[in-house]
Amino acid sequence: VSRQLTTRLALLCFFSFVEPVQTANEMHLRGRDAALKSGDVSNAMLNSLFFCLNLFWCGTKLSIVKEAFAQASPFMEQHNLLTLLNYLKPMQQNISLLVDGSASIVDCKTLFAHNLRTFYFQQMYGAFVFRRYNDTESAAEKYIDHHELKSCILLFLNVPQEFHFGLISFWLQRKSPDGYKWAERGSTSVARLREWASSCSQWNFQNKVFLLEAEEQYCNANFDLAKLSYDKAISSAREHRFLNEEALACELAGYFYLETGDRIRSSQYFARSRLKYIEWGALAK
Repeated sequence: VSRQLTTRLALLCFFSFVEPVQTANEMHLRGRDAALKSGDVSNAMLNSLFFCLNLFWCGTKLSIVKEAFAQASPFMEQHNLLTLLNYLKPMQQNISLLVDGSASIVDCKTLFAHNLRTFYFQQMYGAFVFRRYNDTESAAEKYIDHHELKSCILLFLNVPQEFHFGLISFWLQRKSPDGYKWAERGSTSVARLREWASSCSQWNFQNKVFLLEAEEQYCNANFDLAKLSYDKAISSAREHRFLNEEALACELAGYFYLETGDRIRSSQYFARSRLKYIEWGALAK
């Protein structure tokens, strides 16, 4: 039974690549319940982990996401499933930062080696979301030093990591003395997301490709193309129900217009971003 459940979980993670990722949430809950019924606690908590992570990256209201994490964490602690718990804790920290600006400290010294890439990604993501340049660059360098997750079950974690690492790379390209290195890294992320969009799912990846292209075009001073791509990213995120990424696309468009001298349009995009972050539940943004 355990092998069947593990195979089902791997197929579900692949399903999340090719079908609208939001549809996987209910399936992860069913997988959790089936595993608990069979007595397979580890598989149940693996489904619970993926349910929690998927909720967040789908742009589900943060109040719902926070409650899901709060329910999963004690169960993992009770059964000493530290590897799974260590995937949850860094994201819980970022959720608290987004919701109310508070967070407990996660000590990387207590993590297993295979948790460190995700830990530094979450550090990088949190710093990026709050535009802390030095912290973002430091965490990005540490993130690069750790190997990519290769397990097919953990494959879906690579999507938000690749997407945000690409956005961060283009931001660092514009700010860092080593801009050319970050340009190469950003271009690699664009290529990967384009491949996933063409071979797997326009629903899951189209808005991400548009936003990465907008940032790349901004870096290359193709401002007219950047403007079009920002608007495409916003529309696609709205159409495909990624509320979090719609807020982010509006925000990055706001920075684009601010930094290219159009303060009126910048304020308009920032205002739209603020409304979307509030709708998501990120009240501390």
